Amino acid sequence: MRQNLIFGHKKPDTDSVCAAIALALLKNRLGETSEPYILGNINKETEFVLKYFNIEVPKVLDNVKIQIKDLDYDRVRPFNKDLSVHFAYFNMNENKLRTLPIIDEEGCLAGIITMKDIAMSLINTDQRHLSTSYDNIIETLLGKSILKFDEIIDGEIIVASFEEDTLRKSAIINKKS
Repeated sequence: MRQNLIFGHKKPDTDSVCAAIALALLKNRLGETSEPYILGNINKETEFVLKYFNIEVPKVLDNVKIQIKDLDYDRVRPFNKDLSVHFAYFNMNENKLRTLPIIDEEGCLAGIITMKDIAMSLINTDQRHLSTSYDNIIETLLGKSILKFDEIIDGEIIVASFEEDTLRKSAIINKKS
């Protein structure tokens, strides 16, 4: 069961110590397991007040820095670094993710990609240059491989548009294409 740690100021004074004790007591009565703490040594005034009312001095909490175990986070399936940004985007969009861990061949973290990274790359990069694997191009375009020269495609993108008859006459495509 999770326990609430209730504490006040870094240099505890009477009001913050008493508030931590009172809030912990209230939360316990409401069914939330809680315990008061102080973040440093108490002063003489606070010591007097606690003794007068016969209340135990709370334990000192040494470290209040956030830890991974304190965070609520989603476990996300990592994405292979060799897959295209196109598929990373669709994975993130489909799973409503803003950040995606990228792993290498050994399954080690190679980096992360965010929706902002993708958007900024579309805005700030030269869209005419392409450097990716042949398979990424085929998969992204939902295409069919007809002729493969290189595993990695690195160069300028040229977009051309022709009537189908023109393409057939120039032998770029045939009836099987």
